[in-house]
Amino acid sequence: MEIKSKIQDYNLNATRNVPYDTRSVLIIGTAADGPINTPVRINDLKDAREIFGSPNDGTLVKAIYEVFYSTNGVRPDVRAVRIGGGAYATLQIDEKSTGTGKEAPTSGMYALKLEALVPGEIYNNVTIKTAIVNNRLSIVIYNPKTGVESVYTYSPNPNTSADVHSAVELADAINNDTNLNTIIRATVPNLEAYYEIDLTQNMTSLVDAYDTSEGIVTLTLSGLPYTDGVIDNTRDPYDGRSKKAPATALDKIRTLSRVYELAIANQLIDGEGASSFQLLGPVLALDTTVNPILPLDADLTDATHKQYSEFRQIIRRKYVGIVSDADTFSGTMKMDLYLPPNVSETGSNDWLGDYVSGVDMPDWYKSHVDYVYDNSRDLVIVYVKRGDTFQPINDLLGIDDRTSIYSLSWDYNERKLTITFESFVKDHLEDGDEIYIDIDTVVGVMTKVDSIGAVKNADDFTKYFVAGNTIYFGDPLPSPITITYSYKREYEVGSDVELADPKSGKLRFINTFMQPGFYNVDPYKATTYTELICHGVTLRVVESTGLSDYLEAESHPYANTGSKVAPTAALMRGGYADRDRPPITRKPPEIPDPQDCYYVTHTSVLKFPMWLGLEYTYEPEEMDLTSAMSLSGGSNGTNLSTETIYRELQKTFESLVNFPVDIVTLTGAYFDDYVKVFNEYTGVEEYKNAGIHKLFAEYLYNLSQNVSETIGVMALRPLTGNLTAKSINEYYERLIEVKYSDPTRPANVMAATGDYKTKHLVVTAFEPIVNYPVSTVPYSTTGEAIYTGILMSLKPNETPINQRLKVQGMRYLFTNEQLTKLAEKRYTVVKFLPNFGFRIAADPTLAPYGSDYSMLSTLMEVFEVSNGIRNLAQRYLGSKNTEAIRTSLQQQIDKYLANVVNAGVVSRAYAVVRTDSNKIILGELDIDLTIVPAFEIRTITINIKVTAG
Repeated sequence: MEIKSKIQDYNLNATRNVPYDTRSVLIIGTAADGPINTPVRINDLKDAREIFGSPNDGTLVKAIYEVFYSTNGVRPDVRAVRIGGGAYATLQIDEKSTGTGKEAPTSGMYALKLEALVPGEIYNNVTIKTAIVNNRLSIVIYNPKTGVESVYTYSPNPNTSADVHSAVELADAINNDTNLNTIIRATVPNLEAYYEIDLTQNMTSLVDAYDTSEGIVTLTLSGLPYTDGVIDNTRDPYDGRSKKAPATALDKIRTLSRVYELAIANQLIDGEGASSFQLLGPVLALDTTVNPILPLDADLTDATHKQYSEFRQIIRRKYVGIVSDADTFSGTMKMDLYLPPNVSETGSNDWLGDYVSGVDMPDWYKSHVDYVYDNSRDLVIVYVKRGDTFQPINDLLGIDDRTSIYSLSWDYNERKLTITFESFVKDHLEDGDEIYIDIDTVVGVMTKVDSIGAVKNADDFTKYFVAGNTIYFGDPLPSPITITYSYKREYEVGSDVELADPKSGKLRFINTFMQPGFYNVDPYKATTYTELICHGVTLRVVESTGLSDYLEAESHPYANTGSKVAPTAALMRGGYADRDRPPITRKPPEIPDPQDCYYVTHTSVLKFPMWLGLEYTYEPEEMDLTSAMSLSGGSNGTNLSTETIYRELQKTFESLVNFPVDIVTLTGAYFDDYVKVFNEYTGVEEYKNAGIHKLFAEYLYNLSQNVSETIGVMALRPLTGNLTAKSINEYYERLIEVKYSDPTRPANVMAATGDYKTKHLVVTAFEPIVNYPVSTVPYSTTGEAIYTGILMSLKPNETPINQRLKVQGMRYLFTNEQLTKLAEKRYTVVKFLPNFGFRIAADPTLAPYGSDYSMLSTLMEVFEVSNGIRNLAQRYLGSKNTEAIRTSLQQQIDKYLANVVNAGVVSRAYAVVRTDSNKIILGELDIDLTIVPAFEIRTITINIKVTAG
């Protein structure tokens, strides 16, 4: 009979390891030590013990012994894999608690973590302590596997000479120590600091922390005091914006991840005629209000007042009129002035007094908006432009009091402001003088609408909508306005801000256009004056309006403030103001000889809240090593549930899916393992097969697709209790007779098994008694490892049938009739022959009975030939798909097949290398291999004929 089977090699993409003088074997099981899911070559039994522990802990090392002792005088090619399921021993060392604030231990975190590299109870004996060694304070760590202590001199003072000073240095020392880095790993956590620095504090007094000598802000965190007033200042309504660190290091930074500015901004929108404007950053709606635009002074303590969105209209250098003829000047000029639509028709001048700051204002606005005392400044200024020069009319006339020069009135019907000058003013005017005016006008409440579309239909600039950092108005602005809002501005780490010194926590804000606003001052609320002191006599000579010179950027010629003052818009965009150089508007009187005099400038400002948010990781503080400590929690993982074994084998098979090997032996996980489950229909608890054999067969099939044809060996669960003839017969019946009322029966599982994937799988149904060095007395075991030792020792032209087992005995034996039936049911079984010992009785696979691959000997022959052709074809991958290359491959295969036929591996074999035009383009070749196996002699019949002569 000729059997033809097509072997597809799946692109021949596997590189095979060259075996020793046997087939290669991979043994999988549980152990007390060793790496997880990593194939380790075992050269001798000493390797197995040193790497994976005692053969009495788990199934792996015992199986290695059994494989080695059951081979037939050959050098085994064995690799072992330990499955997971055990626990890793660990130790977390806390920060030393020395106080509160910065010195407090970080809650819920640790300074150093020691973790065993592999699971195992032995690593619970790793200890760490401090001790005096050779008169030096030292850290001592004990390795229980080598019995050697590692010693490092230690000082928490970085300026003292020592091997280690901190948790980071100790971790580096451990991870580079050959006595320790093979058993444990040391790690230092990324302790995360989230906090906000209150920039409204007096940062200039913190010389060590705040520096602008480079022309940019440099902030050294280690120089900040640990107080609620400076750091960790997460106050209402900002709760939730930034997590508060239990205790921040303020130095020893490892990685800087984020820097942002969070502020209440009082910004001039210098956009007369504009209907949209870019703000300093994305606007945030505070938790206490739905309105992103706030009351002008951001006072959120008044329950009623905080609900309003307010703005202040700024009339700035607005042209009023021209004096054509000073002699005939009437003293009256009019200009358009916007006041709110809800102003009463009868309000007239009274409403002007309410809405124009410096004329008069309601008490609640005085407390919430003005924030200054009466007569401290004047927010209405009339200018005279003569030629190219602007001069306040007060300076022109030398009169401080505005009401002595002019008065203001407003008409509802005309919506105009009238300026009425006193009669003497015209005597100081000239033909062609132009009149301009500044007015800081509180216009009142703005109303938020729900969309851009709604704001476009509003036809009123007091209707607004905010999206991100853009504000949209319902109508073009009639003049510049100021508004107050909360915003968050992000700094790009690396381009806007850099970590200049991790140890001290020094940050440099390298982008000159993105500087943190340490003095976020409202320029309209600055009370500034300059005093002239001559020979002990003090004279107030200059006062600030708080507005105009921010816009003019003028330097006063007499009151030398040192530099020009930036415009308000630029000031706010930059986020800072120079408190020592205030704006000046009025000229002092002429002083003939000012050399014996000097000036003193006084400034009182209203600072709006502003924070700098920081997120970074930092090194822990000093470790708490006051007492000796040991790792704990390690377990071997040698007593696992069936469910756990299944889950761990999934991980193992996934990690080994491309590992080339001839035989895989699975120990401690059985063909007929079962688990308890709840029936999804009845809810009743019942038993079902664990499915480990399916998982194993799937893995072997995937190997055949990706790497090579591989045989898998597993066993049945060992019998429990004392054995009798009756119990053995009952066990035999459970092996061959299907009974679905007993879901734990192996026969049920075997009857449901058998497809193109399970041809790679072999199940042993015998329990030998052996006398190996695993135990001081003979012991019984399952047969998968011993059968593996036989298979790996076979020559290519040998079969497993009738191979002798190196065992003391068998825990049970079946009759010849039972053995025949068990072989038909596809169990691998053992028989006893007097004078010949224990022999393999049959070599079935779990392929369907009667198929091409129902006998392991046939399967091994096919695998031997197909894997040999894989190795030959491997060297041709990457070659040109030409006739010459294909001919060369054909010749190599023909030569190889002739050798295996001559060696008796198979009876006959031939192969054809072929392709076509489409496959040439795709780079594909097909090898059609036909094999006639050399079937084993299974029965010898002796026919005796007796004759008379």
